[in-house]
Amino acid sequence: MLNVHVTLLRYNCFLLYLYSAMRTVLRFFFTVWAYFTFILLMLLAFIYHVIVMTVTRGKGIELMYKCYRPWSYTWALLNGAGIIVKGEENFQWNKSHIFVSNHGSTGDMIIVAAAMRGRFRPLGKVETKRIPIMGYIFSRALVTVDRSNPESRRASMEKMREMIKQGISILIMPEGTRNRTDKPLQPFHDGAFRLAIEFQLPIIPMILLNTRKLYPNDTWLMNPSNLECHFLKPVPTEGLTEKNVQDLKVSIFRLMEDYIIHHDEQFAHLRNLPRRS
Repeated sequence: MLNVHVTLLRYNCFLLYLYSAMRTVLRFFFTVWAYFTFILLMLLAFIYHVIVMTVTRGKGIELMYKCYRPWSYTWALLNGAGIIVKGEENFQWNKSHIFVSNHGSTGDMIIVAAAMRGRFRPLGKVETKRIPIMGYIFSRALVTVDRSNPESRRASMEKMREMIKQGISILIMPEGTRNRTDKPLQPFHDGAFRLAIEFQLPIIPMILLNTRKLYPNDTWLMNPSNLECHFLKPVPTEGLTEKNVQDLKVSIFRLMEDYIIHHDEQFAHLRNLPRRS
């Protein structure tokens, strides 16, 4: 009888190993295909950008943005990833806002490109300009900042102020860098909230879900996954002053943190813990 149990245990262990190995192989092929389609579509986007900027003599920024949604939806279609966007009824795209989003994965750019419409500019790290081919696109599509350089931070704030005056919305990921921790959010920087108060613009919290599942931070292997973007209701800033920056930042942090915990299965274990007042 003991020999039978040992044999069954070894058989089960073999099946688990086989399942794990097959899953890794499938993830490998999916990852290769995902990278291939990403690079191919990025090359097509690069060609489109060069043509637009050449024909318009550098003034075709809005035309450049026209390709981002088709680009992201095409990539998702080729890779079996659903794109789900909720909450657009909470605001009007033709008005200026400050969008603030969580940043959990490199895959964020795909769902952001799919979800955002209208005139907007994202704030991004200056390092993105150094990526081959993509750097050409990012240097023209983003407001870039070197957070370690005070002069760069000031310059990026001035660029965003000028864009807001032109009626262009701003998208900022206030965590400042990709969240590689086991927490829903990292601490926020002040910039987005100072801008919103300065121009009395509503802040729209923007929650990106499942991007860590698609593109984990601890391995280069990817997983098929649906990507979601949920726009929460605008948070007004009318009447707020510089003295309210910290309170506004904390309230939006808690709003977004709570939403992520209750809508992202990765943080389901936090749902029954006592919430902060």
